[in-house]
Amino acid sequence: GDDGKPSKWLANRGDYSTYVNGNTYYAVTMVGNPLWNATRDSESYTKGNDIRNSFLAQYKITNLQLRLGINLTKSFSKSVSYTSPDNTKYWDTEASKKGNYTYGEKDNFTYNAYLSGTWAKAINEVHIITAQARAEMSESKGELNGYTAQGFKSGSKASPNYAMYPEESSPSFKVSNKRSMAFLALINYSYQNRYFADFTYRYDGASTFGSNEVFQPFWSVG
Repeated sequence: GDDGKPSKWLANRGDYSTYVNGNTYYAVTMVGNPLWNATRDSESYTKGNDIRNSFLAQYKITNLQLRLGINLTKSFSKSVSYTSPDNTKYWDTEASKKGNYTYGEKDNFTYNAYLSGTWAKAINEVHIITAQARAEMSESKGELNGYTAQGFKSGSKASPNYAMYPEESSPSFKVSNKRSMAFLALINYSYQNRYFADFTYRYDGASTFGSNEVFQPFWSVG
């Protein structure tokens, strides 16, 4: 603009023209100026934190090694997105629907723990037998909530206190809880490091499997 501030609208020459009395006239449309919209009180950001803690203990007795591991994770995030009612996208929108404020929160806690034992023995330097057993369990709990508001007045700040909620709309809230448990057994045999045989058995249980078949077996031979 003439005052050094960005104009609200920009003229855009259309793709078609009209020829009248020896002159060509182009259709002109007005489009919103991105610089103008950038100076409105709009914002969009996401922030949060993530805390992790791990513990590992090992103990070895001759051919047997035991290991215990625990992992904990706590995370939280918040997101806000606000579009000013003065944004040019709302120029022909009714007052009750101008502007948009979206808020969301995520809160999650996860733990994983396992206990394993590995046994290995060489016989006459030609036979090698290795066996492993492992039990593990994990759980993940999460909460998700948020809402959307609109109907801001011109010059309003990014606060839902200055707005209304859309018709047939309500805050959302969701809770999730997933659990799993597994048992693993593995035996490996090798002869002169040339011939090998393996057997693996795994017994998995998870809340996502359904109430009728919480545990399912898996096995392989090779």
